[in-house]
Amino acid sequence: MSKQTSSLMPDISKIIKDILNKNIPNITKLEIENLSYKHANHINNYKDTAIIGQSHFKIYINSDYLSIQNNLNTKLKQHRYVYNLLKENNIFEDRDNSDSYGVHSVELCINK
Repeated sequence: MSKQTSSLMPDISKIIKDILNKNIPNITKLEIENLSYKHANHINNYKDTAIIGQSHFKIYINSDYLSIQNNLNTKLKQHRYVYNLLKENNIFEDRDNSDSYGVHSVELCINK
């Protein structure tokens, strides 16, 4: 069953928070802003995979782990690490994966 037609639509923000809390130690700030309403005019471009109203997010995350551990000492490495966590957990739109949550865009603000 596609995510869009499921009778129990998951809260993608909560799923993202759970993934990040599980995989990134010492989080001191974690806020997720749903920006999907700003992109409602092009929902038809990805309606087959996106959960309506949960396609674009901005994540604010602070953790010393993202600056001193695992050689994550540049913004590029930090962003790759977080994006890979989300990708591994099927957050992003993937038309070939029916388990994908269909998120189209994630903007990261790390340690700001």
